[in-house]
Amino acid sequence: MNLEQAKIQYDLQCKQEYKIKMENGLGKELSIMYNLSEAVEEKGIETGIEQGIKQGRLETLFSLVHDKVLKSEGAARRADMSKEEFVRLMEQK
Repeated sequence: MNLEQAKIQYDLQCKQEYKIKMENGLGKELSIMYNLSEAVEEKGIETGIEQGIKQGRLETLFSLVHDKVLKSEGAARRADMSKEEFVRLMEQK
């Protein structure tokens, strides 16, 4: 469903379910709110993906240190953090 179809569906839902008439600029205000909510949702998804990638990378580095493939110093460097911070995070897992 594209944005225009979503707006039409939203207008119909407002009219049918909530008995709201789209008059006096209310439709424009709701459209602005709808666009804002979409932007917030997209930002949330982007943030979640970035956090997931970072966490996955750390888990891989923890595993490599645990399996003695990497030393904690090298893993910390790859994670862009101090050895102490890396070891502290690894011990929390």
